[in-house]
Amino acid sequence: MLKYFIIFFFVLFYENSYAFQYLCEFIKKVDSMSDFQTSEIENSKFEENQNLLKIVNKSLTMIIYDREIKHIINLEKSKSVINYLKINEDENRIVSYSKKGNFFMFFDLKLNNLIFSEYHDATHVSDYFYSCTKR
Repeated sequence: MLKYFIIFFFVLFYENSYAFQYLCEFIKKVDSMSDFQTSEIENSKFEENQNLLKIVNKSLTMIIYDREIKHIINLEKSKSVINYLKINEDENRIVSYSKKGNFFMFFDLKLNNLIFSEYHDATHVSDYFYSCTKR
């Protein structure tokens, strides 16, 4: 019995220790509503809505495990963690959805570009664009 516990522990530890980590910098956020209204916030000193830019312009740490992905966004006084399950992966891209079902993610492995979508409801979607570097 102890032998099986040790093997189980080793497999669990090995899966979580073998991960790729990326640091991603915010590029822009696009909100889309069903009545064809859109708004865009870009990471620029010329952005009109600087207050909202300060909120969304946080770096994102992405950790890619064998079967899942974790996004960690450090906010002012807290952090937000989004856990994803991989849907599809090849040498060019990774596609996944969040375990809660409200986020969808696409990561281009060649260009290191990250796009993830947040589904607020049936009429409102927010898309976030990041540029990433491997650590």
